[in-house]
Amino acid sequence: MRAHIIKSISKSTKDNEAETDNLIKLSTKKFKHEILEVIQPSYKNDIKYAVEWRGTWYKISSWLDVIAEVFIGISILVAFISASSIIPAGDGPLYAFISGSLGSVSRILARFSDSAKKRSQKKTSELNELLSAIGINYKIPDITDNDDDESKTEPNKISNTNNTSNNSDIDVELGLEIQEDSNK
Repeated sequence: MRAHIIKSISKSTKDNEAETDNLIKLSTKKFKHEILEVIQPSYKNDIKYAVEWRGTWYKISSWLDVIAEVFIGISILVAFISASSIIPAGDGPLYAFISGSLGSVSRILARFSDSAKKRSQKKTSELNELLSAIGINYKIPDITDNDDDESKTEPNKISNTNNTSNNSDIDVELGLEIQEDSNK
């Protein structure tokens, strides 16, 4: 009789452990699902924001560079005009002042252009970190690298890592399509 009681207690304990394990698995699965429901829209919005603003900052940088160069050209022309005999005698200092002002504005615009370029690079870096966080092993190239003749980069390829986690569910849920490298 005593052996029967011990068997039923050990069977009961095993059943309780199995139930506990099932509850933990169920709650973990539910927790992961709830987290994905919260995180997924956040990642989507962050990725869209980063893509949008990296291009916007690059365009701002490009336009400010062009405007700064135009102002430099106008400043040089006005400086020559201020020293020439084309203008009336008393207007030389006014033209010199305009030339200096345009040169200063040009320098300020060039600084803003550099700042916008750095912001574009920062957004590209943030975008790559976001993609890496969701398991997409693809590095988005920095669009400002094309400005430098020395830094000609090849297109980045999807890296084949030994990552054993299954991120395909996240990729599909985010609606991101990535083509595999055909050389595999």
